[in-house]
Amino acid sequence: MHHRPPSPDGAHQEDPLIHARRCAQRWVWVAAAALPLLVWALWPIGERDLPSGPAPAPVARAGASQRLPLQIAAFDAPIWTLDPPLPAPSTPPPPLRLQLVGMVRDSGAGTGGVLKAVIYDPDADGLVVVAEGARVGPRTVTRIDATGVTLTDATGTRRLLMEQGIP
Repeated sequence: MHHRPPSPDGAHQEDPLIHARRCAQRWVWVAAAALPLLVWALWPIGERDLPSGPAPAPVARAGASQRLPLQIAAFDAPIWTLDPPLPAPSTPPPPLRLQLVGMVRDSGAGTGGVLKAVIYDPDADGLVVVAEGARVGPRTVTRIDATGVTLTDATGTRRLLMEQGIP
């Protein structure tokens, strides 16, 4: 190999012609490696004989005079449908603020010992003595027994219980 003498700073420099030749050789090797890949990528794919069913019967094409008119009504069909809107979530009824304070057995003449309930109504801030069928605000007393009182309103039926049943 032909090398130049070392430069004054002591670094070794290669002859520019030799360097150019080595670069050209590298490009030749890269091209030789890439050429088969390029040929493979661009090679046409041969037709394959795929199995198929019987040939379809030839369809006679309608001439201009035999064409059917366009049916516009076919485009009225819905493409998609929307689900019906979900019902609004029902809100739970407000808490029952009435308090069952006690039970009273009315032994008046001809009543035969009717059971009545003593209820505290915080909205009216007072005690109310009620029998079955009476109203306390928007609620109706539907049943009174030894364990509690059943009240009915627009939101449903609720029960006020005694902590201990009456004897």
